Amino acid sequence: MRFVAAAAVTALLLTGCSAFGGGDTPDPEPTAPSTTAPTSAGEPLTQEQVDLAVPTFAEWGPSDPLGAGDLTNATITPAACQRFVDEMLDSEPTYTATDSLSQGAFGPFLELTVSTYHDQPPSTENVADFDEVLADCPEMNVVGPDGDFTFAVSPLSFPNLGDETVALRLKGQVSFFPITVDVATVIVGNNTYSATQVNTGNATSREDMVVALEATMANVAAG
Repeated sequence: MRFVAAAAVTALLLTGCSAFGGGDTPDPEPTAPSTTAPTSAGEPLTQEQVDLAVPTFAEWGPSDPLGAGDLTNATITPAACQRFVDEMLDSEPTYTATDSLSQGAFGPFLELTVSTYHDQPPSTENVADFDEVLADCPEMNVVGPDGDFTFAVSPLSFPNLGDETVALRLKGQVSFFPITVDVATVIVGNNTYSATQVNTGNATSREDMVVALEATMANVAAG
């Protein structure tokens, strides 16, 4: 499960961003039709390929990395939620790179991470573990050097874009502002492609995440 949990727990690190907007985030829409990633998008990648994986998007410009906290010294409750952190800290891809994007100073913000595993390809059989842990972790509390944060955790309806796709949503408050974090990870062969979208008050767009992930996989496949 560590390959998918790594991206999922990344959402908890995104508490340093400051985007302001209005309105609540609607419930996820029904799952869209599944698509298939290019086969070559699953082949082992070099560091250069990982670094160049994310293409240019007209509507998304470069952004500073989203704020990250320190989970190694944090207390995570309940115990089922701690498993997310344990799996994240245990994840060791051969190469990985993250591109940070935004549509303006106040967001929305989007981070795309590409990781390749040469020695131990991600196992789609572990997705069942992800679903089990998610069911046992409806609310996650993080107490650490960066503060005390509580997030409601729920599944996120998302199309399967590869061998397997997992997605979740976290909702809570940061500095008195409501924050929504959507995370989706696609497993394709030896690689994982993850998208994390952060909004404060504004509705997140699953479609933006799908387009970005598909474009990134196609970019890798094209060489």
